[in-house]
Amino acid sequence: MFSYKDIPHEIKESYEINSLRKAVPKWKNRTVLSIYLNIYGMGMQAITEGQMKEPDYSPSEREFYCAASYFVLRKELFKRMSPLVSRRSEDLILLDNKKLLDKFDTCLPEEPGISPETRRYLVEILNRME
Repeated sequence: MFSYKDIPHEIKESYEINSLRKAVPKWKNRTVLSIYLNIYGMGMQAITEGQMKEPDYSPSEREFYCAASYFVLRKELFKRMSPLVSRRSEDLILLDNKKLLDKFDTCLPEEPGISPETRRYLVEILNRME
């Protein structure tokens, strides 16, 4: 998977990304999650698919900006999610927030729509944020 350290420094510290860092704490939970889903597809998924097709794939500037935005939004989700673990379903028992977001990310690229498994993770994330 593409990592944060692979993003050029000038993009990580750009005006757009720094503005996003300042604006995100003021957004509602559902807004953050909604944009997180959109940015994942435009950045992380596009880069991952490109690297799978061509080993020497070089992401575009837009994809780098989307990937940097993805990491900013992911960090905000971590801040907002309760550290307490719920017991709502057996497969989500004792999953910490990082593992929950990782599982959520892995089931996102499977289908263009939201699968039942993705929906369960989405509901769990929202419950931990409220």
